[in-house]
Amino acid sequence: RNYFFNPLWHYEGCDIEAGPNVDFTMPDNYSIAKNDDTYDVVISGQTMEHVEFIWTWIIELQRVLKQNGLMIIIAPGGGPIHRHPVDCWRFNPDGMNALAKWANLEVLESFIDEKSEWRDCVLVAKK
Repeated sequence: RNYFFNPLWHYEGCDIEAGPNVDFTMPDNYSIAKNDDTYDVVISGQTMEHVEFIWTWIIELQRVLKQNGLMIIIAPGGGPIHRHPVDCWRFNPDGMNALAKWANLEVLESFIDEKSEWRDCVLVAKK
């Protein structure tokens, strides 16, 4: 078992390919092999720019999030192209807010970290 911050909190790492800290892989880029309403918190960091169809992907993240659960997404607002295998997007708070609205999430906060090299855009939303 992997624990994150507090030994009473269990977390699972998910990716499209096996690797360190990956507890399970996705059957495809837009499906998470978990039941609806599985997680209290869903965190995605530095992934969204590599997802071609972000509107499909965010709906899948929302699906596995429990009612009143929190979603935290961090994605670049700037920075150089870095394909793995694609690099499709850069984000601003309005774009994050629009995606949250599309997925029926309540935006609690969205902002740009202007001090980071990548101008990371952060979304905190609630289902």
